[in-house]
Amino acid sequence: MAETEAIEADQETPGNAESVSEPETMQESIQEAIIEEQLLREPRKGIGLRPSDMESDEAEDGGTQTSKKAQDIIDKSKARASEKVVQEEITPEPENKPSPIQVRKKRRVKLSFQPAERKKRLDRSRHMEYKYEVRKLLVDINVAEEHRSSILGSVWAKGERQTVADAKEFLSDKFDEGILDDEQLDAMSKIVDNYTIRR
Repeated sequence: MAETEAIEADQETPGNAESVSEPETMQESIQEAIIEEQLLREPRKGIGLRPSDMESDEAEDGGTQTSKKAQDIIDKSKARASEKVVQEEITPEPENKPSPIQVRKKRRVKLSFQPAERKKRLDRSRHMEYKYEVRKLLVDINVAEEHRSSILGSVWAKGERQTVADAKEFLSDKFDEGILDDEQLDAMSKIVDNYTIRR
């Protein structure tokens, strides 16, 4: 492209008639050379170093030495392997002894199934209902705020996991400590009785 622009610039100048013919011939020769290269497809020069013949000869000699050593090792290992096979073939055949029959041990079956004792406990399915009702009751009967959470959780835990009697015993302990009075104890006992089932 740069050559064509330079040629056009030369052609525009009126005083250079002889110089116009020289670039035209140069341009034609360049175009012909490019066309010949494209048509003939001359191979390009390779990039990089080419190995010399001496180095390749040395590499081949070293490779044959290594392969000879490797072949010796392979031959020795094959000879050792064939010796072991021969020794195994020489050994006498073992007598056919009947294998002892393994008797399975019978599993001990529990003859008596003992379900958990059915006792009066709080109904698990009504836990959320219990929480809301007891919270409201504790506020209504004026139980001290620092004891409300403890009473709510402990009564439910003892009544659900152990028995209702344990939950009522916990309430009576709180009465003895002075945390609950008679009216509060009766109200809580009624709630526990309402949520009691036998399971």
